[in-house]
Amino acid sequence: MKKLAFLIPLLIASPALAHGGHGVEAGLQAGLLHPLTGLDHLAAMMAAGLAASSFRSRPAVLLALAFLAFMAGGFGLARFGMTLPAAEGMVMLSAFVLTALAVLPQRYVASLALIAGFALFHGHTHGLETSGDPSGFALGFLLTTAGLIAMGFLAGRLLRRASPVLLPAIR
Repeated sequence: MKKLAFLIPLLIASPALAHGGHGVEAGLQAGLLHPLTGLDHLAAMMAAGLAASSFRSRPAVLLALAFLAFMAGGFGLARFGMTLPAAEGMVMLSAFVLTALAVLPQRYVASLALIAGFALFHGHTHGLETSGDPSGFALGFLLTTAGLIAMGFLAGRLLRRASPVLLPAIR
């Protein structure tokens, strides 16, 4: 059962239809709400927090900050006209891989690289879909993303206490 837990996002993730020029309005409110509008968002952000919960407090915080920083970087790349290949596919893949990081023993550097890489694609797709002045939208989606990562982190820590067999020990 433990080995199959990474399949959970596969069952709940929807296509990343919220990305790539679907007319998302700019602004703080739109940014705050956007990560809550699709299961692909929720699964990936919560999985990033779940993966971070595998590590002690300081490395876990650095993983979360890396996610937010690379997400902001990807957003900026898109706003400056750079296109990343296969962005939608990477967004969908992220939920699965990030969950696998939480349930399978991983090294910190590998986790950091994967989390940062997937965050870059998430930020990029958000940058592509905004219109008008994107600064409020970016602030909003980063704040909500931070909250979702924190919820995943807390869920991971609680699961580790309740059932240490389900998730690997804190490294």
